[in-house]
Amino acid sequence: TIESGMRISPWQAENIDLFTAQCSAQKWKIVRKGGLYAFHYPDDASTKQAYKVLAFADKLLGLYRSNYNSRAVAGEQFILELPPYGDISSGNVTGLQAGTWRAIDDDIYARMGLAHELVHPFVNANVPKSDSLYAFAIEGFPSYFHLPVLGSIWGRDWYDNLMAWLEQQYLDKKRTGTDNRGRVLPSEKPLLSITADEVSRYKDVSVLDDRALLF
Repeated sequence: TIESGMRISPWQAENIDLFTAQCSAQKWKIVRKGGLYAFHYPDDASTKQAYKVLAFADKLLGLYRSNYNSRAVAGEQFILELPPYGDISSGNVTGLQAGTWRAIDDDIYARMGLAHELVHPFVNANVPKSDSLYAFAIEGFPSYFHLPVLGSIWGRDWYDNLMAWLEQQYLDKKRTGTDNRGRVLPSEKPLLSITADEVSRYKDVSVLDDRALLF
């Protein structure tokens, strides 16, 4: 229903723990390729990019299923254009913020962002939070395992150059104690000493995932 210009949609999830459910509401339009769907904003720019998001995602998923856990994402897959709050991955749902969506055609980092979010469920090691490998696996694995696939698409030179750049970036952080924006980094800890509740602190300033993928 619509009341005073507000669209109201009742929704009920039965026999589901609240923390295992998520609901995304938006006036999307949909582009589909087999079991892969792109939910995009209705404007012309988003619509144009939806076909490119779909095509690149389809290529990535084919390679992920061939090389990683093919049972990780069964059935339909959904990619959603979302407000500018960051890209996400949750099972068979991938969310790209509007900026990533709009840049998918001409920004390599946007395509890398899509590749990273899509690979999460394929390399999920299901490590318990109490395990010392948790941080390494939950962020290190998806930070790395999309890169060999992109290397198979864009070439070995691209892969080697990226890894060399990441190594230099890490050494610079280690030397200066700051990231490339000048922000002070938290004190470095061994990968296996980063606990589950510290993942966001270390991931966001990139002193977790860069070491994991270099390793």
